[in-house]
Amino acid sequence: MQIDQRPNVGDECAEFVRIPVLDITSYEAAAKLLAVLAYPDDKKARTRFEHAAYFKIIEHLSKHPGWKNSNQWLRPDYLLLDRKMAETEYKRGIRLIRYSRMIAAKMAAPTDCCFFAFEKGRDSRGAGGKLAEYGYFAPTSAEWIAEVSMDLDRLRKKDTTANKGNITERCWTPSKPVLHLCLALQSIFNAGDEMTYLDLPFETLFNDPGMIMIVINKARYYRNFTSGIFDIPRSQQIDLDWR
Repeated sequence: MQIDQRPNVGDECAEFVRIPVLDITSYEAAAKLLAVLAYPDDKKARTRFEHAAYFKIIEHLSKHPGWKNSNQWLRPDYLLLDRKMAETEYKRGIRLIRYSRMIAAKMAAPTDCCFFAFEKGRDSRGAGGKLAEYGYFAPTSAEWIAEVSMDLDRLRKKDTTANKGNITERCWTPSKPVLHLCLALQSIFNAGDEMTYLDLPFETLFNDPGMIMIVINKARYYRNFTSGIFDIPRSQQIDLDWR
């Protein structure tokens, strides 16, 4: 992953991450993208997860005879990881994405916030927060926290009542640097079922460079939205590009 603290696009950001989709394999690009999503603020953990994700993606793709028997460019250093360690690191990162990043995506999704406020019979004056004038529930409002906590119940297969007070701290706040990327993934892969955003088909990215470019382009589009609406300084956001 090429990282430049001074983005050549002349824009303020916490970090500029270039994922050269046209110059590397799609599975390596997918591993890099998921690593940024899982660990926006911890570069060491991001690197560990990127290597583990690469290992697991290759393992997944190798189950298909056509791909397994074709000529592929592989990174030997990534494939020399201890299998158990790779499994542990991959599960930890994917758990962060599902249990934190995508929960934050639902908290931020404008259509979800607006629809939920409407469903509860609340007009714009009662929604609370800066989003009130648009008729949304603010992402960290008690009503919205209670809503997304039910999604966590489903993921964990248990009542998370004791943890509901930590949703802002564990999901919303650490996801802010990549909230635009979270929303991009949610909007692209959400098939209409309100729960599908929790079960994103990450495998779609593994062998589709075009899809990775679409995700990054959409994330760049959402960056202005998340910065302006949710008061996230651009200096605290990660900027992504594939070019």
